[in-house]
Amino acid sequence: MRTRVIRGVLPAAAAAAALCAAPAHAEHPKALLAHTPSGRVPNAPATEPAISGDGRVARYAAYTSAATDIVPGSGSHRNVYVVHRARPFSLNGTPWREDKTVLVSQGRGGPANGDSWGATFDGYDYAHAGREITVAPKCMAFVSAASNLVPGDGNGRADVFVRRMSSGRLTRIASPGPASEVALDGLCRNVAYIAGGTAYVKHADGRGSARRASAPGGASSPDLSANGRILTFSQNGSVYVNRGGASRVISAGAQATADQWGRYVAFTRGGDVWQANITGSPGARLLEPGGSAPSMTAGGHFVFYVSGSIVTSNTYRDFASCPNGALATEVAGSPHGNYAAFACSTGQLYLSYVGPR
Repeated sequence: MRTRVIRGVLPAAAAAAALCAAPAHAEHPKALLAHTPSGRVPNAPATEPAISGDGRVARYAAYTSAATDIVPGSGSHRNVYVVHRARPFSLNGTPWREDKTVLVSQGRGGPANGDSWGATFDGYDYAHAGREITVAPKCMAFVSAASNLVPGDGNGRADVFVRRMSSGRLTRIASPGPASEVALDGLCRNVAYIAGGTAYVKHADGRGSARRASAPGGASSPDLSANGRILTFSQNGSVYVNRGGASRVISAGAQATADQWGRYVAFTRGGDVWQANITGSPGARLLEPGGSAPSMTAGGHFVFYVSGSIVTSNTYRDFASCPNGALATEVAGSPHGNYAAFACSTGQLYLSYVGPR
């Protein structure tokens, strides 16, 4: 869930189009998150937004694009980009301003020779002795089918890669099958991923063996709690939780997204957004009629989702939209709901400033 104020204004053409198709609801500020150096819409769609887990700070955002005009030398495959937030920033959820955009799926000696996608970050925050303590992200993870990101990648399939934010060092986590999705805990200690339709959990530094966390086949949407002990995922029309080495069904549904503390999970079912407790009383409740691609905040209080051209939430209604009636396809929210990044069917990717709190 992010809508943002990365640049002060949209490129002239996009701004004019947005004015011509002004929505009936009240728009919060938004600007292109994925753009060329001159501020224009890239020459290929940008998708799969992600925001780092460091509370109201949200130092990083990321996305996937096959565009060739975002960063020079990116090549023609889908790549993962990280956008740094400009300083100064605070714990008050102030407007998000953009700094540099970095290509993180860079091949050794040239462009990556395969697609990369599905960025996710660590980072978290918590209250202690009346103070809010925010832990900066240590790493990010993504999936790549490229074989030239690190030396020795010769298994011929997509693997998980963990990138240290301070040094840029990449660690490849070879998967038992072709990897498709990945999630991190809050301290970059554990990584959960889907490989060959099965959910696994492993040390984020690549040590040891992977632990299988689901039945074989059909798994998707992994989400790890901040401490790495609770994994939620979707599989074959149901939402599951894996805790203490055992998995159990939470509810019928798909597109699972959980809070950082392993208490709640939101998901879609029958074209609606639902929520259920991971612990405590069983059963699901209808959260919002209509909508898809839910994204839950760290505490589980807000769930962002898309509905038609609108980006909305169960608390902050209809705060952003795609221009000219384009469909909003996915949304990712910051941990406290201050920012929401969302993709449109016409290829634009925006970050919206939802507000301080």
